[in-house]
Amino acid sequence: MINTKLQKEILKEHNKCSVKLDVAREKSGQSIKGEYDYKISNIPNSVNIKTIDKVYIGKPNRCMCGCSGKYYDTKGSYDKEDINEQKVKKVLNRMKKHNDENGYKVIEDYIILKVIGNTQYTIYLKD
Repeated sequence: MINTKLQKEILKEHNKCSVKLDVAREKSGQSIKGEYDYKISNIPNSVNIKTIDKVYIGKPNRCMCGCSGKYYDTKGSYDKEDINEQKVKKVLNRMKKHNDENGYKVIEDYIILKVIGNTQYTIYLKD
């Protein structure tokens, strides 16, 4: 999935997080709509524009197919009109700025999401 060094940093943040999930749920590795695998307290510094594949901005607690929000990426891998490196940087900075006791949700070790106000911000890491 993602590179080992980055995955280790994400898991390290997870281990520092005060929010603990059911151990059986975490070990199963399953992700159900609207749920997450674990939480981290901080986004690792190694998560940056070079390690991000795309970001999603949309309504919270909805599917992320694009019907309730919009994807942006840096290289035009998906849709040329969605190339927006500045928007990707803004999402990363906004998520890092709004660090609170709720932490960040992580799905399948490469998707990091956070709800701020009435908006869900999601980072997809590169393979």
